[in-house]
Amino acid sequence: MAFGRVNPQFRLEDQGISGLGNVFYNLMEPALIESALKNGEGTLGNGGAFLVTTGKFTGRSPKDKHVVRTASVEDSIWWENNAEMSPEGFDRLYQDMVAHMEGRFVTDEALRSQLAENGQLALRYTALNGPEGADVAYPSNPNGSR
Repeated sequence: MAFGRVNPQFRLEDQGISGLGNVFYNLMEPALIESALKNGEGTLGNGGAFLVTTGKFTGRSPKDKHVVRTASVEDSIWWENNAEMSPEGFDRLYQDMVAHMEGRFVTDEALRSQLAENGQLALRYTALNGPEGADVAYPSNPNGSR
């Protein structure tokens, strides 16, 4: 079931992604935070910022980017500087991604961009080499969040 403001030109179903649980499109900030709190996906920190624990793998590596090598892009990509992926490899990765998404919380790029623009994306502070969730003092944790 879809919730929020859906752009009919960019529905997940039109991308071949189906079998999902609830999908939340462009929720307004209060509804987004309420839903995330209800699902235990984070907490509110000092000042009301929504805080999450990102886990061990928090960023994306440039080496994780691949370009599907097809005849239409063969002569326009700098292959020595870009990792290639076969169309078959992409199809396997795509099916794995769809299977992973089934029944999970999904949002779109517009909502993520809106949250970033509003300064509402937050990370959980943890001590360097300390246990996850440990109390961390200033300056490593400038606003006292947990």
